[in-house]
Formats: sequence, structure tokens, C-alpha cells
Amino acid sequence: MVHKWAAVLLVSGGALFFMACEPEVGSPCSVDQDAVDKVPRDPDQVTIRQDVAYENCSKAYCMSSYGSRPYCTRRCEGALDCPAGFECQASIRFGALGCKDWDQSTDCTDTPDELYHKYCTAPDAAVIEERDDQYGRSSSGT
Repeated sequence: MVHKWAAVLLVSGGALFFMACEPEVGSPCSVDQDAVDKVPRDPDQVTIRQDVAYENCSKAYCMSSYGSRPYCTRRCEGALDCPAGFECQASIRFGALGCKDWDQSTDCTDTPDELYHKYCTAPDAAVIEERDDQYGRSSSGT
């Protein structure tokens, strides 16, 4: 009988552990507000920066979607590479973070779609606000 209850507690504790873990994509990039403030928050576009100061992001990519709080993201190839609520998009269409074959002599604005890097992208700021609510953070921009 003791073994049965121990198994129930172990399974319940494991379920709570997995429910409490926030996926990396969508989580805050850093506790260092100065580092986070380097990501432009433009309500009209998606912006991204790569910096090792984003200690919460395993690939150091920090993105803001249409004015959202900056969040961790990663490169993707298709929708299944991204968590629910995020889309795999070629959101950035210039520079080394946008173009797979970028070099300083080209701007890659006429590059075919398959040659752009794709990232897990929140389609609007509401996705990040919902994530903040889900994990008990203020949506005030911090």
C-alpha cells in the first residue's frame, strides 16, 4: 500500500514539475533590464538581436513582435519547431540575422524566401501578454 501512494506522489510531483516549467521560446530574455532594453520595441514590426547577455536564451536570440516585451526565440524550419501560439516566420529580411547567405557587400532584399532565416515568432503582442499572465508576470513591459 505504501508503494502505491509513493507512486501516486511521484507521478503527481512530476506532473507539477512539467506544468511549472516555462518553454524557452516566449520567456523573458534576461533579468538585466539594460540588456533587454537593447531590443527595439516597435509596434509596426518584428525586431531581433543576438547577444550573449540574453542569458535565458540558449541561442542568444531576443525578439520583440509588434511592440511586445522582448522574448527568447530560436530558428525554425516549420511550424512544428515552435511552441503553441508561435509561428515559424522569416520575420527579418536584412542583415546576418535575416539572410542565410548574407555578407557585407549585399543587402539581400531581393533574396528568395527560402534563403531567409526563420524564427519562432509571436504573431502579435497579445501572445506574449498571455504568456506573462500564464506565468504570473506583469505585462507592463518588464
